[in-house]
Parts: sequence; structure tokens; C-alpha cells
Amino acid sequence: VEAQDYLHGDRAKAKVIPFWPGFLAKDFMYVSFFMIFVMYLVCYHFNFAMDPINFEPANPLKTPPHIYPEWYFLWQYEILRGFFFDIAGISAYNIGLIAFAFAGVAFMLIPLFDRSDLVAPAHKRPLFFVWFWVLVADLIVLSIYGKLPTGGINDWIGFYASLLFLVLFIIALPVITILERKRG
Repeated sequence: VEAQDYLHGDRAKAKVIPFWPGFLAKDFMYVSFFMIFVMYLVCYHFNFAMDPINFEPANPLKTPPHIYPEWYFLWQYEILRGFFFDIAGISAYNIGLIAFAFAGVAFMLIPLFDRSDLVAPAHKRPLFFVWFWVLVADLIVLSIYGKLPTGGINDWIGFYASLLFLVLFIIALPVITILERKRG
């Protein structure tokens, strides 16, 4: 209604503004402020996110213990090294590699695991809502322990967090789907 009033010339009664220049000028201003801030960081503080360990001299004969991937791969790295002992005659290396590969494709496989007929947001699906927040907490734990050195309690927390990740996708999500079908 307001747009029709504006188009017919009654600009005082209409509650709209023209898309250009009024609406887009605001967006251009905020993008300009952001770009000025980014250029300031890039030009004057280019190493603000660097790890101080990267500036230590390297020893070519020894791999340093602090090597870890970028922050967005830490959770997957912890799943890879989370299995640190052999299980049922399968080497820890192979178990970790299988879990790592599954973790890499797990998020693409969510539609195959979540076959619920209920099409609703997560807050309308209470079991899925809990599953989602447990997954988020588990990914945070995996990311934190993926950066820490191995040994002691770090190994066991990484193992249990890796196991929980696999259980959440392989067992919990299909069970939640079955329970939602029965209830819904």
C-alpha cells in the first residue's frame, strides 16, 4: 500500500524510501568502513593472527611437536589422532584414518542419516535440537584438544570426543529419525 502511494506521487503519506540512493548508500557506507578496517589490518598489522611458534628457527632433522593444522581443521585432526591404540587387531593408524575419512564426509551425509518425514526447524524437533547442540559442543571439544599436544589426559578426552562424534552420526541421528517417525 505504501509503495502504491509513493508511486502515485503521495510521498508524504508513503513510508518508503527509494532504493537508490537512500537505501544503497547506507550499504555502501558500511562496506567502505569495513574495507578501510581490513586494509588497515592488512597493511599495518599483517601478522596480528600469527602464532609466535612459527618464528622459532626450524630443525630440519626433527618434526616439532606443536605442528597442527589451521583452526577450521582441528576437529578433524583430533579425530584422526584420537584413536591412539589398536582395537580388535586393527591398528590405531587405520582406525583413525577411517574415522577421519568418515568425519570428512559426515556433514554431506546428513540428509541420508536424517530421513525424518517431519520438515520443521530444529526447535520444533526436540530430539534433533539436543543432538545438534551436543554435536556443536563435541566439535568445540575436538577443536580445543586438536591443538593441544598429545599425551596423558588429552589423548583420552580426544578419544572419547572422537567416539562421541561417530556415535552422533552413525547411531544417534538414525535413532532420532525413527523416534520422530513413530511420534509424528
